Amino acid sequence: ATVQVEQLDELLRQPKETVGAADFADFLRRTLQDLSVSLVDRQDTGVQVVTPETASGMKFRAVFVLGLAEGEFPAPPRESWLYSDQERRTLAEAGISLPTSEDRAAAADFSFSLAVGMAADQLWLSAVTDSETLPSRYLEEVKRLFVSGAIATEAYGPHQLVAETVAEVRSKRELLKASLNHVWCQPQASEEWATVYSALRSVLPECLEQVATIERERVGPYAGLVDPALIDRSRYSASALEQYAACPFAYFVTQVLGLGEWDAAEEGFDALSSGSVWHEVLAGFLGRYRGQKLALEAAEKYLRELVGLLEVAVDRREKDGRVVPDIWWRFEKPRWEQALSSWLNGELERQAHTDRVPHYFEWAFGTALRRGCDGESTEQPLVFSGDDGEMVELQGKVDRIDTGGGSYRIIDYKTGKAPARKQVEQGLRLQVPLYMMAVDSLLCRTGEMAADGMYLPVGEGAADLKLPGAKQSREELFAATQEYVLSYVAGIRSGNFRAQPGAPCPAYCPARTFCRRDTESDQEGTEESTDE
Repeated sequence: ATVQVEQLDELLRQPKETVGAADFADFLRRTLQDLSVSLVDRQDTGVQVVTPETASGMKFRAVFVLGLAEGEFPAPPRESWLYSDQERRTLAEAGISLPTSEDRAAAADFSFSLAVGMAADQLWLSAVTDSETLPSRYLEEVKRLFVSGAIATEAYGPHQLVAETVAEVRSKRELLKASLNHVWCQPQASEEWATVYSALRSVLPECLEQVATIERERVGPYAGLVDPALIDRSRYSASALEQYAACPFAYFVTQVLGLGEWDAAEEGFDALSSGSVWHEVLAGFLGRYRGQKLALEAAEKYLRELVGLLEVAVDRREKDGRVVPDIWWRFEKPRWEQALSSWLNGELERQAHTDRVPHYFEWAFGTALRRGCDGESTEQPLVFSGDDGEMVELQGKVDRIDTGGGSYRIIDYKTGKAPARKQVEQGLRLQVPLYMMAVDSLLCRTGEMAADGMYLPVGEGAADLKLPGAKQSREELFAATQEYVLSYVAGIRSGNFRAQPGAPCPAYCPARTFCRRDTESDQEGTEESTDE
């Protein structure tokens, strides 16, 4: 097929020659008459799982389109960090065609159209919705094609996706799921389930119970259990506790053993993700206007200052050998300037709608004061006391604190997306809540308080996350955060570093080559943003 396409392309590129419709049709007929096109084989005995592109041109009596969640399908239009859309259009004029964000959005629309077009009799569109997930816009676009009420909508809860009785089971896989669900949710044993368990026991590997018992009772560093006497009771940072929450074994490898990958100096910054550069530039810029509101009419002047601070930061890293000096900066600089301009526009808008002004930058607590820390930083830690009387000392550095009217707002910059609110509620993201508590305890004066906080993405147009939320008061947020912290520290001090990740393992984990878990499947398709 490639040869025929090349021949057709060559015909259309002939200079100063006109191809008539009849000649073109004759050429196309002769070119395609001996061409074979292989389609995906139909599986009449089962449900065929395909992508819209691989099944293009095929018809099915019923088609189920899954995963229609906004932000996933379609994915939000986002320019590539490597080349912006404007640069791609410039390259296209030179004959180098690269897809833009608009092209990728159009491709997603086309894929959905292909999927819908495969349905002959029935089309089912499926989406998961919760407090963090919205249905895809494709659902509404399909509904608009019909009169109101013409399309039936059915909602299913998790309990409806697993068989609740043996009679509802249709396969061995469903039986296993139903059995696990019954053991977890309905531990009382009925006669029919007792029969099922007896049947399942016969197909399980021999000695499985003995192996499970050995694994459950195994102790030692290989299992992630360490003598508590060997654990240093030092101060803890929010990021370290977040790592323990994500995977105790990863915490053990990096924080206790001090292992990590050696990173050679790279040419350029990775996808605008050098958080230290962002922190240095923004702290240096806002520090010039400490306690003041930025003026909209001075935006051009501000941008020149930001770019100047950026160049100073890059030059210093080149001299330190942390970045390889090369022509990369000629291509990177416009993207950084665009990102800084985007941040500045957002900052001007935020300041226009609040009485607070930036006042503290890189405010540190619980650690020795270093160059770049705010002058009001303190070596005094944030202290929690557990039910057993054990004291927990915490340290950290707050990117920025805005003040006004006795109210403090804590801001933590993120070079990727802000965390989901659910991650904060589950104790997987602790920085802003802990920083609010630290400011409340160590910086605020009588009558003042850390009223709220914010995860603020920089470098891309992602949404921020403000805390506390509408369903949680400040006091409830503080209480939940303290409970999570005490729980994590208790696990650390007891030497519990089991390999029990709470999310797919990232590819950059230094323990991945010797971890007991099979992380290969976890690493596929995992993308983590850098949080500084």
